Amino acid sequence: VAASAGFQDPEIANNLVADGGADLIYMARSWINNPDYGQKVYEGRKEDIVPCVRCNKCHVPNGPDLFRTVCTVNPIVGMEDRIATMVRPVGEKRKVAVVGGGNTAIDAARTAVRLGAKEVTLIYRRSREEMPAEPWEVAEAEEEGVQFRFLAAPQEVLEQNGRACGLRLQKMRLGEPDKSGRRRPEPIEGALEDIAFDSVI
Repeated sequence: VAASAGFQDPEIANNLVADGGADLIYMARSWINNPDYGQKVYEGRKEDIVPCVRCNKCHVPNGPDLFRTVCTVNPIVGMEDRIATMVRPVGEKRKVAVVGGGNTAIDAARTAVRLGAKEVTLIYRRSREEMPAEPWEVAEAEEEGVQFRFLAAPQEVLEQNGRACGLRLQKMRLGEPDKSGRRRPEPIEGALEDIAFDSVI
């Protein structure tokens, strides 16, 4: 007997087999958005398993690439053969600034680290508690070496010979909550700081 019902939790799947409810568990989508699902389970890292959001993009034809699997959570899936030519290590060690506090900013910062950047700093105008990024993404970024600078907002990209050489940052403090429920960042008058960076994302 094979069971397939969108299983994501390895304990539930294991218990079903152990209790005799099934002989085999199909877990297709869990492996699409987690190519290393088995390794995470084997190492006891259940908290690192990224949940499928049931977008169903992996179940429908995708434009001209009718036979290419697409996943909202794992944007690389189906493009593995192209990644080698699309992503290249940086030619020199760079200090990289990433502006933002969402999942996309976290992904950009982690990618910069993996591509060999000397130092990566994520700059966000609110505090860590107000970041819209998933907490586990933030924690994993820290583990990979991403540095964070909170309560700072870029005011100007500094240039030298037509290239970015740094950022002018406005120091902020948190005021009253805005419509999103997060405390509104307010500039601290006269509190500006110039920081050198080789690249700004």
